Amino acid sequence: MGGLSTATQVQSEITERGREKKNKNGMSVELLYTVQTVRDIAPVLRRHSGAQSDTPGPVFVEFPIDVLYDYQNVLMGVGLNSPKGDLMSKIVNMYTMSHVGNIFAGGFELREYGPLPVDRPIASSGQVQQAVELVSRAKKPLIILGSQATLPPTPVDELRKALEAMGIPCFLGGMTRGMLGRNSPLHIRQRRRDALKEADVVILAGAVPDFRLNYGRVLSKRSKIIAVNRNKSQLLLNAGVMWRPALAVQADVGSFLLEVSKGLTGFNCSSEWIQSLKARDEEKETSNLKKAEDKVNHFLNPLKVLYQVEEAMDEESIIVADGGDFVGSAAYILR
Repeated sequence: MGGLSTATQVQSEITERGREKKNKNGMSVELLYTVQTVRDIAPVLRRHSGAQSDTPGPVFVEFPIDVLYDYQNVLMGVGLNSPKGDLMSKIVNMYTMSHVGNIFAGGFELREYGPLPVDRPIASSGQVQQAVELVSRAKKPLIILGSQATLPPTPVDELRKALEAMGIPCFLGGMTRGMLGRNSPLHIRQRRRDALKEADVVILAGAVPDFRLNYGRVLSKRSKIIAVNRNKSQLLLNAGVMWRPALAVQADVGSFLLEVSKGLTGFNCSSEWIQSLKARDEEKETSNLKKAEDKVNHFLNPLKVLYQVEEAMDEESIIVADGGDFVGSAAYILR
């Protein structure tokens, strides 16, 4: 009986942690299960493969101790009353035996255990065509990529080629950082807010209008915003209040960009637009380099450390970091 109580408590804790993570980091707990009986183990673990569908997210499966031990150990652990006890003791024993029996009933029968098929939302041809038409008329287009762009089934290398084929300047965020290589002419790193003020078409490719985009306030009302995201709530976060999408597509980001790229064959982004963004990059870079040489009274100059890391870092390096302003600076310096 104590195992059931513990299961309820642990499930509650997991649920709260999941909600907190979603609120703070934009992540969602895709599936949350508490296994109640041995026969539930295989079906629950099979169903967790569904976490790869739609917007992938972490899966929490909680196993009460009752389903991890064998029948005899669990029976000993529940503490049966003496069979010579009074009527109430016998009733408790009957209930306890029934409960333990239910935990193990059917637990060792053969059943399906292979993964379920993965379902990913795909943009319609009409949505792709709308995006192509909006971008083809743009003079100052911009793409902001988020981590969703790196999800299967689109290989990252194919996505990189599609971005290069479109020739639209990109701001990279999350797992997309480094996708375009160290010295890509399309990778813009500095003064994103200024670029968004001037852009006439902006593609939010998995990027979410949360605190990182000032909840959508940095998106100009004059811009045509194309938003694509697997998750509907992230897709339309703050829409209609802080910003307004010209086209909102609930779909896989990588596949969408590949199809848009095919439709933009022959499209040429303004070289003046790209050069103006690159000029700002270089201006800010020069300023940061000067700051990196500033003397500090204690410890290390963080900008100098980051530039030294950038210089020493191999082309195939992967860096995982979390640390507020320091990591924010790293996003602008490490390529």
